[in-house]
Amino acid sequence: MKTQHRHALGRALACFGLLAAPLFAGAIENAQQAFVTDAYEKNMRTMEMMNKLDANGDHMISKEEGEAYFSKLFDMLDRNHDGVLDHNEWVGAAEDKEVVSLSTGGYARALASMDMMVMVDTDGDHTVSKDEFIKAHEKLFNKMAGGQSVIDVQHWVSGHFPK
Repeated sequence: MKTQHRHALGRALACFGLLAAPLFAGAIENAQQAFVTDAYEKNMRTMEMMNKLDANGDHMISKEEGEAYFSKLFDMLDRNHDGVLDHNEWVGAAEDKEVVSLSTGGYARALASMDMMVMVDTDGDHTVSKDEFIKAHEKLFNKMAGGQSVIDVQHWVSGHFPK
């Protein structure tokens, strides 16, 4: 009798999964389009973070400065050097002293959320490649820059971040 109940429950859950899969896929697609969580936005838009990305000290962030920063950040996160970030490497960002020193504690915690990993994992393989990581941040740069080649201080902190 118990076996029959387990099989019936299993079939019901499988049917629910088939019906709900399009809803979850849509939610993930929308998350990827939005790209940032509120915490990520808040912790990225600080002068401290801008100064960390501003490699040449001109108080503006170029696409090249952003790419160099996020490439270095990815390399720090990829502790086993296999070219992808798995769940453990991703969530470990908040505890990694090198990552925190390269960014800020708040930014590292916001980045380390699983919501952010899902948003950056565009191919849905539960890992984030360097290409996915860089492209996601390039997309963010393009939205923030509004067609300009650099982001100045006022634009950086003004809240012109995608939602």
